Amino acid sequence: MESLSLEITDELNPANPTIEVFQAMKEPFKVSSNEAALMPPFITLTPDAAFRAAMEHYDQMDLERHIQDTLARYNITWLSILQRRRVKGGTLNPVVLDSIIVQTRSQNIEVWKEAATALRDFLKNRSRFSEILEVEIYNGVALEFSPQSFPLRNDPVVIDALTSVRLRVLEELKSAGGRGLKWSSLSFHERMKRNLPNNDENRKPTILVYCIPGSRYDYESLERRLHEVITTVSITLNVEILPGRMIMGGRVSIPEPRPLVPTMLSEPRNGSSIGIKDAPNRAGSLGFWAQAAIPGRADGPVKLMCTAFHVVTTVDNDIQELTLAEGVKLKGQESLPRASVELPAHADGVGRAQYLEKELARKHYPEMQRELDEIQRRLQDPKIGQVLIASGFRKNDRGRRMDWAFVETPKTYRKNEIPNPLLFGKFTWIPTEYQMIRKSSVSSIGVLNPGDWVCKNGCSTKATAGEVNRMDRVVNWEEHTGFISSEMEVLGLGHDFAAPGDSGSAVFNAAGELVGLMVGVEPYANSQSSGIVTPIQDILEDVEKREGIKIVLS
Repeated sequence: MESLSLEITDELNPANPTIEVFQAMKEPFKVSSNEAALMPPFITLTPDAAFRAAMEHYDQMDLERHIQDTLARYNITWLSILQRRRVKGGTLNPVVLDSIIVQTRSQNIEVWKEAATALRDFLKNRSRFSEILEVEIYNGVALEFSPQSFPLRNDPVVIDALTSVRLRVLEELKSAGGRGLKWSSLSFHERMKRNLPNNDENRKPTILVYCIPGSRYDYESLERRLHEVITTVSITLNVEILPGRMIMGGRVSIPEPRPLVPTMLSEPRNGSSIGIKDAPNRAGSLGFWAQAAIPGRADGPVKLMCTAFHVVTTVDNDIQELTLAEGVKLKGQESLPRASVELPAHADGVGRAQYLEKELARKHYPEMQRELDEIQRRLQDPKIGQVLIASGFRKNDRGRRMDWAFVETPKTYRKNEIPNPLLFGKFTWIPTEYQMIRKSSVSSIGVLNPGDWVCKNGCSTKATAGEVNRMDRVVNWEEHTGFISSEMEVLGLGHDFAAPGDSGSAVFNAAGELVGLMVGVEPYANSQSSGIVTPIQDILEDVEKREGIKIVLS
């Protein structure tokens, strides 16, 4: 992955900062030697080999002594000094920083910048550190801007107030877009500072405007205009303008490989890794199996698998424009080639095989050898089917983006299964109704309702749960200029709900019913990732209206 520096020259143009600098200006008690302090959320990793090697250039005690002496020279007391590698996502190439992080109890913030810069320059001039080194100084108790997101509560007063200003806020964003604002999406959450007790009083209804990372604009004037809009209602609303990007497609790599459940790569199941032959670096998730009676087919109900259209979109330049605009149809496109779908996605299978080979070179593990053999067998013949019908890139009558594809895949066809409650994270809340389900197989279709607890099993994050927000997220799809849609949003409850690579996952409710399809993710802009989910009813209605066929579960 390409490493990017956050060092920029915004002090030369304070009226037109990047969105990262604008956000960092809101937090006086966190200062970086780089221009913009890294704001949460981000992924924190242990230092990689290069970082450790650079640190080992020093005697550890000498290094700590020099850091402490420098801090003392600036009258900065310290609580801890950590070495970390951190990854900030939301960009096409995630920003990677090797960081010396100093936590202090001091509040003399006017000297922090100078101290952090002095420490960074000392380390870079006397060691093997690269340009991506930063030194950060922060006061964890005094932090002012470090909020976390929650779904909106079922409070009619709050929801009515947000609904009443929603259109005017959207009009402001569209107008600003004509003047250069690169906004990605608009959300409505409850926000709370991390150091406050989690209660209704501390959770504030907030309008969140996400802008493309690295983009520049006069965000202060935009913030003023939005505040003028929200003061027209009788209750107090807040506005935040943050960096963020809605991601549709393949997995974004990070410096340390994510462990994948072996069966997600070697066996067809809900959430397995899938891709297409012509795009080996793209990965998504197998959604659900279904069947349909196809006119003119005498072989009985056709066995199908559903995933997101963008996961299996062809890269054939001769037909890509047509399929993006019109999708893949039963009639009128009989002569066009259909994308071949593979399990696992090539990048996932090869990456896992390389990891297993490296581990087996150190020590022989029978389980790892069996897994490697199975993955290599699948990689020799990965094709599981061909795209039969697909939505294309368009909206339905409700203003939702259609992003579905049905793949004819008879040899993988099986019953759909809800995620096993034992596979969820340790602190995931699971409703009693879901825990009491006796049959893991899915036999019914339900409705995706605001406020519902839902779950999914995806290739990247496996079994996760979240809550459907009570207001849609407005998405300004970056891939298609001017294409704006209204989407149902699921927020993880204290954890990530989804990550790139989970696109195409089936979504289930507490009753074990199939209710939606995961089609997009905002991985790093909130305290935990949120997912965009298309209601299953919208998909089934769209297929029947477009193709004249009814889809039923296996």
